[in-house]
Amino acid sequence: MARNLITTGIKRLTFFCLLLGIVGGAPAVHAADNWVEYKRFEPNPLKPDPDLMYAWDSGKYVILLTPRSNYDKTIIRKLISSYDRAWEFHLKAAGAPIIKTPENTINKKATIAVVVKTCGAGCGRIGGHGIEINEEYFKEEYSSILNNTKRRHHIIFYEMGRNFYAYSKQLSVPGGTEESYNTSISLLYSISMQFFAIDYARIPREDWFVAGWVSGATFFKDTEEIYQTYLKDKSFNFDNTIRVQKSPQHQRQSQTYERGGGDLYAAFFFELARRYGGQKFALRFWKEVGKRPAATSLSSAVDNLVIAASKAAQKNLTTLFVDEWRFPLSDAARAELTKLFPKRS
Repeated sequence: MARNLITTGIKRLTFFCLLLGIVGGAPAVHAADNWVEYKRFEPNPLKPDPDLMYAWDSGKYVILLTPRSNYDKTIIRKLISSYDRAWEFHLKAAGAPIIKTPENTINKKATIAVVVKTCGAGCGRIGGHGIEINEEYFKEEYSSILNNTKRRHHIIFYEMGRNFYAYSKQLSVPGGTEESYNTSISLLYSISMQFFAIDYARIPREDWFVAGWVSGATFFKDTEEIYQTYLKDKSFNFDNTIRVQKSPQHQRQSQTYERGGGDLYAAFFFELARRYGGQKFALRFWKEVGKRPAATSLSSAVDNLVIAASKAAQKNLTTLFVDEWRFPLSDAARAELTKLFPKRS
């Protein structure tokens, strides 16, 4: 649980006044003693007590927690500014509210915590406040600004996508019968929207990297190649790719890479954005998803996605999804789209 620890004019090491809960009011920008107690997602069983973290509170939407306070303030401000911009983009796109998880909210802002260990390189709560990044990767992110190497990590931006994925009700299949598909659809948001959010944060795609130090620009190109492979090879369809969390393989520098169904879903999303307004399509799409009813089956989940995409594009996309992309679509969805947009596209 995050707790603001504020000194009362006495030396920091001598006395702390513990203020329970989330502190309101104006943020204390780099206050000399702005320390908080933070409970990690995966607490150390040998050290169950909360970690003492320094809270960098210069942002509008996010607050950065680090285990030490001697980072350069100017660099930290630059990092937080980019995270704030990305968060702002997700707020603009949101078609459903996210949870302000109490233990990951300080001064009404979402926490981004630098920790020794979390569930991977980074971890984000699905549909609510709270991101953790492994300290090793944060140091690389920090060094990128310090040394002007233009090698930003995508981790925080990717995990931010998990925070804003609040569409399981509309797009996931209940009952535990289609977990591979549910994984594909949940990854669609974090994989695809990180690109739009990072663009919005004004970070060139050549300057940020994913696992293995692949640039955002190269990663995007790879995703486009997956799309082209799927399009040309008629043996691929919805059932043997996205539904089972798989995508066509792709090659880079004579090496074959495996990607998942979420990557293929992202490839379709990028193509929709390319055709129907770019970032504006991305902003419209999730708002339309949020308006759809709860899915009760795989068929209704896919229907919701296709109808939302059609509304965001302002076109009947039955031909695109069914004939070109080999997606299933129910008669009821086709009828709804025909009524909305008589001319198919």
